Amino acid sequence: MRPKEANVAESMRKMGSLDVVEVKSSGRGPCIVLFHGYGADCYDLTPLCRELKAPKGSSWYFPNGPIQVPIGPGFMGRAWFHIDMAALEQAMRMGKHRDLSKIQPSGLDKSKLAAHEFLTTLGREPGDIIIGGFSQGAMLATEIALSSTTNYRGLVILSGSVI
Repeated sequence: MRPKEANVAESMRKMGSLDVVEVKSSGRGPCIVLFHGYGADCYDLTPLCRELKAPKGSSWYFPNGPIQVPIGPGFMGRAWFHIDMAALEQAMRMGKHRDLSKIQPSGLDKSKLAAHEFLTTLGREPGDIIIGGFSQGAMLATEIALSSTTNYRGLVILSGSVI
């Protein structure tokens, strides 16, 4: 594990309507926002800020999905939009995959709006913000980037697809 950067503080904050883990640097590097995958939470991707090489002074933000979902008996996780599990299971039984590019998942618009509100609370120019995520979070980040007139500094897609 890489050593932590000096003058870095980690905290949980409410930013817009979302709870967000913020790993803030005292420098003026870019803001890096990573959205977690289905069933995880805002803490799932936080180790990446210590493992990935980012410009000095980068601040990292890890929002929590607004939807609570069951992930096992007695355990709950978070999500950005609902997944039609019956359709997913049927496609798997048939040996096919679901083409999500023609589907508007329930809850996506609400999460996209919450993410846009959160991004404006950063108080930074879009050219200073890198957005991305893992799996469902990557799908959300891609949807934000493709549907926005804003040009973000970058888009990081980890195991995602187009919705």
